[in-house]
Amino acid sequence: AFTGNATFDSTTLTINASNNRVGINTASPSQGLHVVDAGGIVAEFESSDNTTAMIHIENSAGEDGYVGVTNDGLVFSGQNYNSNNMIVDTSGNVGIGTTSPQADLHINNTSGTKLYLTASDSNPAAAAAIRFSEQEDGANNYFEIDYNGNLNTLAFHSNNQGDMFTLDRSNNRIYTGTANVGIGISNPTTTLDVEGTVSYKHTAFTTAGPTDNVDVSDTTVLEVDTSGGSVTIGGFTGGVQGQILYVIKTTSDVYTLKLENNEGGGSQDIFSSDNSDISIVRVRGGVTLYCNGTSWFVLN
Repeated sequence: AFTGNATFDSTTLTINASNNRVGINTASPSQGLHVVDAGGIVAEFESSDNTTAMIHIENSAGEDGYVGVTNDGLVFSGQNYNSNNMIVDTSGNVGIGTTSPQADLHINNTSGTKLYLTASDSNPAAAAAIRFSEQEDGANNYFEIDYNGNLNTLAFHSNNQGDMFTLDRSNNRIYTGTANVGIGISNPTTTLDVEGTVSYKHTAFTTAGPTDNVDVSDTTVLEVDTSGGSVTIGGFTGGVQGQILYVIKTTSDVYTLKLENNEGGGSQDIFSSDNSDISIVRVRGGVTLYCNGTSWFVLN
């Protein structure tokens, strides 16, 4: 039995009876247990109050980190101890940048963006979810990705849309294991199934021509304004196999929109069903064409 201070083998073990501290390789322990090795690495076991206990580890360069226990849970922190750095709360949720994680993994950053990953979303049909939000609790103004393992289905949606996998939602995006994609519908029956309107890129065209190489790259609707004179198109360029093109005369004037059949001067020629030119005169109207990668064929 010892009373008072005690030192063993110089500084190998020091007991400071005045503050109840123990030092290993240090004669001046600064915490309840203060360990220093020959390389200058420091480990301090301390309790700052009745609710926080931590291990402070520091190398010889002064770089340090903390592992601690608070009322919120187990905390991991870098230099300058901050319980927000990383925490495992009492329910097993992991928080980075927050002491109150709302999901299995909850990440906050200083700009306000939040990321939530959970294995069992509030949606009972979802097996896993990733939520992106600007709100601390992720309850409002968020975007979420849900995965249902039983259905092998991935749902993309914003805000709380309820059960993503049995109900049709106006802003629901679904990818299923059958490779069908649905927009606005949770049970797509075709490769792309859209519940709602679809708009296409359109290009305005007014060149009188004849023009043999009208660029229709990434274009679905070619709006032709003939109010300034007749327009003649002898062919296109930029079309790809499978592309559908709607050529529309948008003005009802005395001028003509003409599509030349097999004109021969363009990169991608036009072929009509009766091997003759197509002309739309005085009225508004349109023609639908299909591209096979090298030529365009009139469908109507």
